[in-house]
Amino acid sequence: MIEARIAKSWSQYDLAKVWRRHQSIVAKVETYQRNLELIEFLNLCTLLDIDPVPLVAQIHKQIKLDQSVLPAATATPKGNVHLK
Repeated sequence: MIEARIAKSWSQYDLAKVWRRHQSIVAKVETYQRNLELIEFLNLCTLLDIDPVPLVAQIHKQIKLDQSVLPAATATPKGNVHLK
């Protein structure tokens, strides 16, 4: 995603402004210090003109290669699944 942001000649601040988030959130996402919810991921892909399908496929392939990157998941009483 960093490459896509730079290709648009956007700073982290520029992306944060159109995403309506603080620049520190963009920095944390780019340095893997903050996970994205699916809707956030899709929103960023739209803003950065990225097709999410190949990116998800790449992530899925990496997860299959390295099962240690899978987060622990817990289910709530309402049936929602939260990743840790």
